[in-house]
Amino acid sequence: MKKLSRKDVAATLIKDKFFSKGHIPLKIWQSLVALFGWLIVLLPFIWVFFPLTRPERAKAFDLYAFSLEKKLLFFLFLFFFVLYISFLSISFILTRWNNRRFRKIIQRTKYYNEEQLEKRC
Repeated sequence: MKKLSRKDVAATLIKDKFFSKGHIPLKIWQSLVALFGWLIVLLPFIWVFFPLTRPERAKAFDLYAFSLEKKLLFFLFLFFFVLYISFLSISFILTRWNNRRFRKIIQRTKYYNEEQLEKRC
């Protein structure tokens, strides 16, 4: 087996300027873009949860929690909870099935020809 040098590995791998030394402006720019993207993702949730958790402070910003938003949040919570439980149970069942199949079928499969083995003996 041929041993690879660092140069060979570096030639085959993809290089990224963000993870190499230097390139500080690039790192700052990409970090700011990533933070801005996450802010855009989280802002609607903050917009809905702020009036529900702090109604007295939300009135100063003219944010009010409507009953429709409360029903929507309850529905989403219930939906994602059921989805989580179903994924959890399905992954547990499939893991058990795969482990059982591995023990019963795959480990007992013979990978040699018995006739040729008897001839060799």
